[in-house]
Amino acid sequence: MSLITDQQEFEDIIARCRESETVAFDTEFIREKRYRPRLCLVQIGIRDLAVAIDPFEIDDLSSLHALLADDSVRKLVHAGQQDMEIFFADEIFGGQPTTPKNIFDTQIAAALLGRGDSIGYSKLVMEFVRVRLAKTQTFTDWSLRPLKKKQIEYALDDVIHLHPAYDKILGELEDEGRVEWVEEELRVYQNPFFYRKDPQMLYQRVKGAAKLSRKELAVLRALTAWREDAAADRDRPRNHIISDDILVELVKAKPTKMEALSNFRGVHPQLVKRHGRDILDSIRGSIDTREAELPPPLDKAPKDSSLTIVVDLIETFLKARAEGLRVSPGWLATRTELYALVRRKRSDAAKDPETEPRVASGWRHELVGKDIHGLLEGRYSLAIEPETGQVVVQARDVDGAS
Repeated sequence: MSLITDQQEFEDIIARCRESETVAFDTEFIREKRYRPRLCLVQIGIRDLAVAIDPFEIDDLSSLHALLADDSVRKLVHAGQQDMEIFFADEIFGGQPTTPKNIFDTQIAAALLGRGDSIGYSKLVMEFVRVRLAKTQTFTDWSLRPLKKKQIEYALDDVIHLHPAYDKILGELEDEGRVEWVEEELRVYQNPFFYRKDPQMLYQRVKGAAKLSRKELAVLRALTAWREDAAADRDRPRNHIISDDILVELVKAKPTKMEALSNFRGVHPQLVKRHGRDILDSIRGSIDTREAELPPPLDKAPKDSSLTIVVDLIETFLKARAEGLRVSPGWLATRTELYALVRRKRSDAAKDPETEPRVASGWRHELVGKDIHGLLEGRYSLAIEPETGQVVVQARDVDGAS
């Protein structure tokens, strides 16, 4: 049973990892009834060693943080965003833009090899390593101590098989010429915005927000920003502070007095006692938001039927191309991104690189973006290949030019 509880032993293990080309990495955490996940176990592995580290016993994990940020060592993870958030979100929120470096996420890589949008770890290990993993500890409460031998063995499986899976995946990526695709996708781990949640933008995720007017969205924006701060301060899930549906109803009613808030259906008296003044201040301060500062509408349903027809046509091409590449169409471009691309093409306004659809650059642009632009510009057309029945792009003769 390889459980590290001694600080010096931990430092020695990290030193060995810093000398390796690749390190497998995973964590166990709990986040039920919490705003921030509580780190309960860290698993790391090199090719001849795998250990679990007990963060309840190790006082200083800074050398592990430094390992994750070391560009000279490749860290192997599977669906690693939440694992990285534990180590980097607070630092980024605090103004220190350190991010993990040289991350290889096997879930993303497998998706670009046609193994589904978000293959689970057990299925990935079975697919590439031909090992069937036990699922006996799936619902373990990792915060309880002492940890049993079977629990630690189960946790170590999450890193033991990452190296052989990585070897197979990397070989297949090289054979398919898709290494650059994955490298481009994995740069997201080095983007601070991958971990930073802007409280002023969280209103966009509230269920029912798309049906609100711009003035109502301004109120919702203020209330969701307040809720985020309250959840962080109390370390409670957002919906434990106040649920989305109650937020939307408050936005519609816009109570500005304590009596009206106290009588509002669904608002608990304890919430009014603890946060009533802040809720009312958020509402009052956002009701009269100036027109220029109102959020844009969230209703993504197109008003122009001709736009829908164009997107339908492009999506048909995209699905055909994705099938040939053995990847999900969503990895090439989502329907929302296609709408954005068509709108940008029709608009003469300056293009904002921050909102540029993914298909407009990088490997997606090379594979499908150029053809989509050709379709939008009338230089290409879609046709059905008689022999194969597949949808193909054909050059058109436009004004005498082929």
